[in-house]
Amino acid sequence: MVGIWGATGTEPLQSEQTERLTTDLRWSDRESTDEYTAGDVTVGIATHPSRPPPVGEEGDTTVWLWGSVWGFDGPDGYTVPDEPPAAYCASLYEEYGPGFVAGLNGTFAGVVHDRSEERVSLFTDRLGSRAIHYYRPTDGGLVFSTNVQSLPLHPAVETGFDVEYLAEYFSLQRAFGVKTPLRASNASSPDPSRPSRSTKRRSKPSGTGRPTTTR
Repeated sequence: MVGIWGATGTEPLQSEQTERLTTDLRWSDRESTDEYTAGDVTVGIATHPSRPPPVGEEGDTTVWLWGSVWGFDGPDGYTVPDEPPAAYCASLYEEYGPGFVAGLNGTFAGVVHDRSEERVSLFTDRLGSRAIHYYRPTDGGLVFSTNVQSLPLHPAVETGFDVEYLAEYFSLQRAFGVKTPLRASNASSPDPSRPSRSTKRRSKPSGTGRPTTTR
């Protein structure tokens, strides 16, 4: 198991807490991990060592990507990346802004931290094949992870099991739609017509080119 977790707008974590959340994404000790903290934004990622670098930088933008990007359908036609996918997405974000996701072709989940705009965006492919689960603490902020079981490891997450969706999860290894087996948490949706908002930061679950954004 590999993936991404992160938090923004919550109380800072101790280093051992951050490490525990990142380590929980690993299937074994063979996976590579990386962690990043800037201000109130923390992101951790676990990847297979043979995969391309999961982090890309371009100007004031950092992108973390779990998955594959095969190409981009933009104003000048369809292009195929000639650099690692995360770096490619960072370049596209700098050129097109958050709407770059609309032209991506692949299976992926990702995070963008735009430091100049003080914005964190979560994005998935059009089918939401790699969902990002998220939780909004009552005092603001956002905690997210591609592994729903990692969410309760964050001290800002207060939740319990939803029996109906837990049965679905055990039977099918997933809960369909945007609900999860954990109460008060949701999964990113491929349908951008179902926006939801937090009191402190604005957020829109995504998957078809309209990324979840928090400011």
